[in-house]
Amino acid sequence: MSRSRLSVIGVILLATVFLAACGESTITSDDLSGKVKDGLQPQLTDVRVTLESVDCPDVKAEVGETFTCEGATPEGGGLTIDGKVTEYDSDSGQYDVSFEVVSTTEP
Repeated sequence: MSRSRLSVIGVILLATVFLAACGESTITSDDLSGKVKDGLQPQLTDVRVTLESVDCPDVKAEVGETFTCEGATPEGGGLTIDGKVTEYDSDSGQYDVSFEVVSTTEP
């Protein structure tokens, strides 16, 4: 096969992969981390725990997709938070998640 033909095939394959990747919606790490922190903080306030930060991964915007986030307190404690995408509207990009603290570490 000629070198130019291989180049054309390579460009077509790259374009196909790029278009496929563009078709998937993702909930960004920053957005998900903020949503989990905002949702969890009122519950933790009842037990006098403050969240300094929550770090979640980027997650595929699909109902049933699961994720694990790590939280930190100002005192140096940690929380592991498991969650799941429970709703996703592809037209508006709106989503909802459920989550729970599954483990904690002392400072």
